[in-house]
Amino acid sequence: MVPPGAAGAAALRHMLEQEEPLTPTFDREADRASFGHPGHTLPKGDASNGCGDGSGRQVWPDGASYEGQYKGGLKHGMGRFSWTSGAVYEGDFVEDRLEGSGYFRWACGSTYEGAWKDGKMHGSGLFTWPDGRSYEGEYRNDFKHGQGIFRWPDGRQLDGQWKDGVQHGSGTFTSASGKRKMAEWRNGQLVRGQQAAL
Repeated sequence: MVPPGAAGAAALRHMLEQEEPLTPTFDREADRASFGHPGHTLPKGDASNGCGDGSGRQVWPDGASYEGQYKGGLKHGMGRFSWTSGAVYEGDFVEDRLEGSGYFRWACGSTYEGAWKDGKMHGSGLFTWPDGRSYEGEYRNDFKHGQGIFRWPDGRQLDGQWKDGVQHGSGTFTSASGKRKMAEWRNGQLVRGQQAAL
């Protein structure tokens, strides 16, 4: 005997498998190898170069550069950091860390604009991929976490709850044709779903 709700969940699972590519768990994964984790790869400032406090510019031997505010020889306040890979961050720094509000563009073309904490995407933000996909919502320690909307360029979207980078909790998937399905996820696995009343 099929348990109640299983038929709806199976139909939604089938629709999602055919219409929805998987959402990436860690949005910056492809970029880690190309330039490392931005919160831990910022070269340290050298207060002896005249950038102890105030504004200044530094260029490292590998071509990386920083232009912005300093405090006590550390990148602190508004600034722009450019990696040799082509990645760029513009925004707030706190003691050599990306922290506050900022815009990050990876060499591959992905972008994130939003809140940062201790060098990681943390708080509300908008992440976009070069292929037109986007996620707008909450992040925690670089992972989608909380309420958010994942959109595809063809009009599909998933509006729901996330935990540690995967769907977790309730959500609504809207197909490119406008069909809506309500669903429940646990740790990225669809556990039940049904067609939403329009």
